[in-house]
Amino acid sequence: MIDLLDNLMRQLLLDQIAELIDESQIQFQPPDATWRTFVSNLTVLGNPVNALNIYLFDLRENRKLRSNERFRSIENGIVNDEPAPARLDCHYFISAWSPAQVSPLVEPTLDEHALLYQTSAVLARTGSFNPSRVFPNGSLPLNAWPAPFRDDDFPVTLLPVDGFNKLAEFWSGMGDGARWKPGIYLIVTLPIALLLEVAGPMVTTRITEYRITDRPESAEVWIQIGGHTLSPARSLAVGNANVTNVGGGGNPVTVDNPGAFRIGDTVTANGITRAVVNQIAGNDLTLSRALPGLIIGNVLRIADLTPAQVSFRVTNRAGLASGGPGRITGDDATSPGNIVSEEAFIETVLATDFVILKPSATRTRTFNLNVAPANAPLLEEALPNISVELLNLAGDRLQLTQTNEAGRFTFGNLRPGSYQLRAQALGLAPVLRNIDVPSPTGEYDLRFT
Repeated sequence: MIDLLDNLMRQLLLDQIAELIDESQIQFQPPDATWRTFVSNLTVLGNPVNALNIYLFDLRENRKLRSNERFRSIENGIVNDEPAPARLDCHYFISAWSPAQVSPLVEPTLDEHALLYQTSAVLARTGSFNPSRVFPNGSLPLNAWPAPFRDDDFPVTLLPVDGFNKLAEFWSGMGDGARWKPGIYLIVTLPIALLLEVAGPMVTTRITEYRITDRPESAEVWIQIGGHTLSPARSLAVGNANVTNVGGGGNPVTVDNPGAFRIGDTVTANGITRAVVNQIAGNDLTLSRALPGLIIGNVLRIADLTPAQVSFRVTNRAGLASGGPGRITGDDATSPGNIVSEEAFIETVLATDFVILKPSATRTRTFNLNVAPANAPLLEEALPNISVELLNLAGDRLQLTQTNEAGRFTFGNLRPGSYQLRAQALGLAPVLRNIDVPSPTGEYDLRFT
């Protein structure tokens, strides 16, 4: 991310210092003989201009900010621990340069000092660097930053009181002809994202046995269970059509059932090569790319949902919310006939019935969409803030809890036996389920219909 930090500083100074109007005036190479030649020939719009050299001369870990904190997340039923990022101090030396030559009427050092002052003032007013305050929302420079750090404040140390105590060595290392120049000593602290650590599968049943030492008859077993409340299931869209004509270059494609597709659907003919439907006109589908080998008589269908794919269509988005956890259940395309589930984060639900998932490196399942609509994979949303009751078989309430932001509930201090779970949600029919504790399958989820 150091290159992203360089671009951020360049944009910040271009935005706030009037005489800096072109990116060529802010460079990051060593201020050596090559740089001095560059500055002496630097012009913008035909006029000589001053320049800033921002040179990264040292990198050190900031151990004062080291933390053992961990952030826990659940994806695909696996619990992950994300360590707090390490912190990297980037040490910069900023110097100002004029292309003018000293003469009785020209004193370029004054211009350099003025530019140094303006640069110090901008950095002092900024306080800390935050990409979202420098680059417009949705812009390419902002999106280049890792998502967790786009709105982070990066600490800045400007002109530390002990100064740059290696200044003589610095300039002597820039070769013959280098002269001692003042500069701005700047330290910017960047985060370094550490790798996720897999903690293991999510625990749904925890069994604890208490006993007096050497007295087996004193044993008591207490059980904690956990599950999710899930919204009514939505089917993923499936569909296919016969190819009746292929245009020049393999695009557009004419089919006998265009109603099976929508603009934005990912389609395939062989299950390997894929394209997106960009336009539908009558029976003609214009694809984002020609599908190699596609001929009349092939079946064009909606492609299987792969781990890397984040966009797909559901047959009914009513009530489906953006910005929450969910679960996909369906036929495993790599092992047909095997019904599997995978957890995913629903980032956006579009008015066109398309669902956008948050990208995740831990998604592993490919769901088979080459099935009849009745057997299509299902998308369920985990419901937070839902009241869940634990009852005995007579219907008496034993415990009451509420699901967390991930739609998960837990009940503890249970003895082995049979129970009931009951949940209610606004606008949905109550759900009641008989369970055994411990569950033979380890599953205690409640699904609204």
